[in-house]
Amino acid sequence: MQKIVLGMKYEPFYKFFQDHFQGDFDICETNINKFEDVSIYVAQYSPEVLIFAEQFLEFEDEENKDEKIFELIKSISKNVRVCYMCIRNIDDPFFDQLKDEGITDIFYTPEIDMNRIKQQLKKRANKDNVVFYGTTDPIK
Repeated sequence: MQKIVLGMKYEPFYKFFQDHFQGDFDICETNINKFEDVSIYVAQYSPEVLIFAEQFLEFEDEENKDEKIFELIKSISKNVRVCYMCIRNIDDPFFDQLKDEGITDIFYTPEIDMNRIKQQLKKRANKDNVVFYGTTDPIK
């Protein structure tokens, strides 16, 4: 079973994902509230997957958020698969930079389809087939 760190605020998002992933993935116990906490738990657990949910984190430096995100991604072992979740327009140049960093799973809309995310993470990461998903089910 893949070990996953959920890079998102604990309440209510962590519990939502944990409930949907139970039985399919090994979710690491974390208490992440802000962006700066993510690297601590990635280092502590050495997960196979980091689900990084930009929209579910507080950033101390909003002005330089993209730069800080790329610093984090570059600091993480290439053995960690990063699933990137955000709310951005599909034509945002940020996505080209994510692809250049080897991010193969990008979910970019406000709605979240947990089944689609689970199925994507069960497949092997494939740099030749970067997946962008707009999803359909809102988080409750």
